[in-house]
Amino acid sequence: MARPDGCGARWSGVRRAHSIAQAVDSTGRDRAPRTKTAGTSAIIARMAQTSPSLSVMVPAYGRTRQLEAMLRAFAQEPAVADGSVALVVSDDVCPEHSGEIVQQLQQEMPWLDLQLHVQQTNLGMTGNIRWLHEHAQTDYVWMFGNDDRPLPGAVGHVLAALSAFEPVLLHLPHNHRNSREADWGKSKMPASTQVFPSSRELLFEYGFWLSLVSATVVRREAVQRAIADAPTDNDWASYIWYTVAGREGRCVVLPQRLLENGFAEITWVDRQQAIYTTEAVDSFDAGFALVLSELEFGRLLDNRYDNIGTDFWSPELIAPLRDALARFPSSRHMRRRLAELARRAADAEALAIVERSAVSSEDDRIAAKLVEDAEHKFAAGDLAAALQSALTATVLHPTSIVAWCDAGVISDAMGDMDAAGYFDQALRTAPGNIDALLNRASWSLKHGLNGKVLQDARAVLEQAPQSADALALTEAVAARVAARGAEHAAGVQ
Repeated sequence: MARPDGCGARWSGVRRAHSIAQAVDSTGRDRAPRTKTAGTSAIIARMAQTSPSLSVMVPAYGRTRQLEAMLRAFAQEPAVADGSVALVVSDDVCPEHSGEIVQQLQQEMPWLDLQLHVQQTNLGMTGNIRWLHEHAQTDYVWMFGNDDRPLPGAVGHVLAALSAFEPVLLHLPHNHRNSREADWGKSKMPASTQVFPSSRELLFEYGFWLSLVSATVVRREAVQRAIADAPTDNDWASYIWYTVAGREGRCVVLPQRLLENGFAEITWVDRQQAIYTTEAVDSFDAGFALVLSELEFGRLLDNRYDNIGTDFWSPELIAPLRDALARFPSSRHMRRRLAELARRAADAEALAIVERSAVSSEDDRIAAKLVEDAEHKFAAGDLAAALQSALTATVLHPTSIVAWCDAGVISDAMGDMDAAGYFDQALRTAPGNIDALLNRASWSLKHGLNGKVLQDARAVLEQAPQSADALALTEAVAARVAARGAEHAAGVQ
């Protein structure tokens, strides 16, 4: 599997950083050739004495074209070209015969430490990653997806960081591409190297960016302990294991983008909905609970939904979403999505869970202050800012009738014909709410919708027969109808 030398001796951080720096020029590009030379051999010899050992491990299944491109990119890295860093491929019984590509490259570039293991049965992605981690022997492991690619100089930067910081976990900023190899986005990247005391603090800062398996280099013994502590087949297993491993100590983020991902269509599209919904929620019990509290995990889920939205929580998943929000009430995105689905389905039980989550997380208090702020700004004539405050309140507290009504009143003052929609949201949340009914009836009166005025006013009077506001609305409609009747009669004459 991996090279038999295993863990190296202790080293001097300064000496290691210096020796690695000699293999990489000031631009971060490798200047060593692909094959060994006397100068390169001397560098690698010093690295072997002073640097931690590293292997790049590839769980392979299909995507043979991308696999070959990735291995060729690594082969141009000096520490790989000289055999200092091994490339280990585990073929998960791939019908496309990924192993044949590896064997061809072994013959073409015999100087590489390029290793191949063909599994006897298909382990699945999570099982293959687990197998590679459990059989690793180097100090550090860099698991690398076969649809990702290292950028020039990546291995040198990684080795230098491992030498200088001796982290438990190293996170690598990266670029995203789509399957057509077009730029899609960039992960979060610090201006200078960041050091965190553990993965818990790292998660608060980088959240879902840590879920890309290729963007993590981890200490072998730490991840092996994590796999033992969190023996899961959850689809987020590697994210869980690296988080659990990182609780043991220092985690580092580099200020360079060192890889690109997304050179192929995802192979798990048939499971995408489950992965982003129930599997994401289940990942807490699968291992994140070893590092995060329920409150913190709810915020971590929000970090993911900030980027992908919550549409994966479709109407047929309202029951598990109810359970998820009840368990993790701090998740604002799940709260908002459940409120949307509950209003459509007239699900009072789900709306009650939404209300409890806002209260237990104390977001209801924040929303109340925003409502107060909206009303002050409205009185001062700053309508745009007032509406923004009111709508933010509805996000934090989706069952706040006051927030929805304020949004409707302010929107109407701005001349928005869709203002009634905010009153509708209030009434879908709390059918029969008197304030919302009166607000909508007043809006309807303003816009000449007499039938709707009477409908809402009568709904109020059924609850409060002496309501002066409702009676005034019905009288206003009666007067308007009488006036029009008189005008019509005069016209006929």
